[in-house]
Amino acid sequence: MLPTSDVVTRGSAAHHQALLSRLYVAHLREVWRWLSMFGVHDEDLEDAAHDVFVAAHRSLASFEGRSSHRTWLFSIARHVAIDLRRRAKVRREQGDEAPESPDHAPGPDRATEVQQARAILDGFLAQLTDEQRSTFLLYELGGYTGADIAELMEVPLQTVFSRLRRAREHVVEQSEKPFADGKKPQP
Repeated sequence: MLPTSDVVTRGSAAHHQALLSRLYVAHLREVWRWLSMFGVHDEDLEDAAHDVFVAAHRSLASFEGRSSHRTWLFSIARHVAIDLRRRAKVRREQGDEAPESPDHAPGPDRATEVQQARAILDGFLAQLTDEQRSTFLLYELGGYTGADIAELMEVPLQTVFSRLRRAREHVVEQSEKPFADGKKPQP
């Protein structure tokens, strides 16, 4: 017969596995969406989503229930995306990563324009705090309401709108800056 502690551990492990499976089914699509909004490239989404659920599995036993599972997964996804951006930046700085190119673009000129616009916006967003960037992306690109973002980020609604206002002001300021001296923005 197994010692009681082993039975509890095995029972907990089975419970955790069942819970993780339910979380995976319920939230995988949203995790992919969050990761995409946070700048994870399409070709990296599957691995990044996997990383989110591996991290969730590792920390499930320490989950205290102070937030919803959805909020907890959002936080993990945000950190996974931040880590991926940091690693990509290091690879670019070391010259190990080729510049991005769109996979399914209508034509070379349009693809270049889209790539440049994305690079400019990414540059503006990179200057924001992680909280401001997340709020901006969730609201402007993800279609989340302020209340949804407040719940996900576990902050007051006014904090969401303050971060959003600051992020918008920064993006507008940065986008107008190059035109003040008659120059076109560079990616």
